Amino acid sequence: MEEILASIRRIISEDDEPEDGAVEAAEEVVPEPEPVPEPEPEPEPEPEPEPEPEPEPEPEPEPEPEPIPEPEPIPEPEPIPEPEPIPEPEPIPEPEPEPVEDILELTEVMEEEVLELDAAMEIVPEPEPEPEPEPEPTPAPTPAPVLEVERQDVMEGLVSNVTATATTVAFDQFAGVMNQAKGVPLGGAGRTLEELVKELLRPMLKHWLDENLEAIVVRTVEREIGKLAGRSDDE
Repeated sequence: MEEILASIRRIISEDDEPEDGAVEAAEEVVPEPEPVPEPEPEPEPEPEPEPEPEPEPEPEPEPEPEPIPEPEPIPEPEPIPEPEPIPEPEPIPEPEPEPVEDILELTEVMEEEVLELDAAMEIVPEPEPEPEPEPEPTPAPTPAPVLEVERQDVMEGLVSNVTATATTVAFDQFAGVMNQAKGVPLGGAGRTLEELVKELLRPMLKHWLDENLEAIVVRTVEREIGKLAGRSDDE
């Protein structure tokens, strides 16, 4: 811009010179104007920064979950009461041993009755043998005869009820056998009535001895030992 102004001033100062020469001089002197540089384009305004978006509000924190209540402690089960001990059964009292003297007396009484029965049978004369009759059906056993009350009263004073009952049953069986034997032949001619009675009594006596002999021996031994021990204590 300054160069352009200077050239204009020169032109004005040289107005007094002839126009031709002035024109030439002007042509010579005045340089061609330099091209005016194009003005630089104004810089585009910077775009206004977009407003920053407002920050999203922070989400409210979720409420903390309520604490789970602790489970109540399970109550301990009550201890099972121990079962009461079952009382031991009272021992059954052993039956008092029957005195040996009573049993011996009973045996003697039975022997005496058997001897009396044998004697009574011996007195009766044996009948002459008759021809064997045809076998008849065996008659039904007659009911056992009931012993007299007086005899039971006598035995109650000597033996216990159990022994008396067993003896009574034995006599009843014997009486029933004798009643059945009345219509039965006695067998061979060589057999006596005494032998027949002994044969009938042997199983009953054996049964009675099997049940009572051991107890009799034990009681007898205990009694003798007790006597000896008592004597030693007295000495």
